[in-house]
Amino acid sequence: MYGYIYLCNLLSMLYGFASGFSMLTDGNVEMPCHHSLWDSLNADTWQENAKVHGLGSPLRLKDAVSRLLDVTLSHDVPEEYWEWDPYSCCVAVNAVSIYVSHMTQGLYLLGESSNYAETNQFQGSDITTQMETAISKCLLLIKDARNRADEAYAWDDTEGPLLFNSLAMLRVSYCRIMTRAESASRGMLFRMNENETEQSILQFLSEPMELTRYLNRAVSVALEGVLIPTRIGKGLVRKTSAFTWAVEHAFAGWDSILLLTKWVHAKERLQRRGITLDEADKQIMQRVRDMLAEDIETNDVETSLAATLTRSWADFYDDTWIWGVTPKMGRILRQLAKHYENKAQ
Repeated sequence: MYGYIYLCNLLSMLYGFASGFSMLTDGNVEMPCHHSLWDSLNADTWQENAKVHGLGSPLRLKDAVSRLLDVTLSHDVPEEYWEWDPYSCCVAVNAVSIYVSHMTQGLYLLGESSNYAETNQFQGSDITTQMETAISKCLLLIKDARNRADEAYAWDDTEGPLLFNSLAMLRVSYCRIMTRAESASRGMLFRMNENETEQSILQFLSEPMELTRYLNRAVSVALEGVLIPTRIGKGLVRKTSAFTWAVEHAFAGWDSILLLTKWVHAKERLQRRGITLDEADKQIMQRVRDMLAEDIETNDVETSLAATLTRSWADFYDDTWIWGVTPKMGRILRQLAKHYENKAQ
């Protein structure tokens, strides 16, 4: 069931599919058992740990998600089962991410009805706030899990990426909340030939982007994800991330770079029309320039900052990833960069 949850979330992230996982019907699955059972080196150790901690957990996944949404606790579950290891955190974050996807799709569709939008404005705002709160609690959950893991057992190359990958999924969820819609760009990956991909890119560029403070918050979070390779070191990332990072980072990076570059492109067009950007916009644009300035291969951002950023990120999909979908992502990003560049001339 955990594998099914992961698959549903990844397909939703990449293609915009409505997840087949339902919290109502599938949420009764139990949370992962105590981490000591997963870490057992052999059958004898596993049996000893099972005697101490039990074979399973009385905590259900829907109870875990409820706690993250509104601090609802199941009084039948001892407190120790609310202290989660990295793997349990990853399961909970995937479930919350699916919940956010379902809710944002519903809000987007209902928001298209002007009558509903006018009469239920505060209800929609309350739901958005609830989702933001869930994301914040997931972040605290991850920090708490790492601190507790450091104290309880060795922090190795298994647990670290689990939480690192969870953070990538949370970035996608947060951007969904702030933009109130699934990205139409996911349809690009369905195209089977270059002409179809070209039409998909043109559709992506033609769809309007509502420049609001909520969008700026989403763009800032997307930028944080894009900045990770620069902070770690691009050379190191290209050599190691394919072996230590999971495919969630490839998907989250795709989502982030498309949102960020389209936003940068929109702001560049405003500047070319003589419109002065506000201070928040200027700060984001400057952070992008600073990031690109650290890439020694990037020496020309005069034509289009969006195009340069897109090509820079495309390199990671060519040089870093080992999954079959990522080379296609790199090719599409380079096609998109050409369009950004052409529109800037």
